[in-house]
Amino acid sequence: MAREKSDIEYQVVTVRFPKEIYQEYKKILKSEGKIPTYDLRNYIFSVVEEYEKGQR
Repeated sequence: MAREKSDIEYQVVTVRFPKEIYQEYKKILKSEGKIPTYDLRNYIFSVVEEYEKGQR
């Protein structure tokens, strides 16, 4: 597993999803070779990046 950059402080977030939907989501990501937590993290990064682009 890759190491995180030590100069970044992380926030732990708890998110509630309906169990059936989350299980389906994990199954789909697994078939694509992705990890759910990283997928969510990348989505959040993309939202912030798109917002910042729109502010320029």
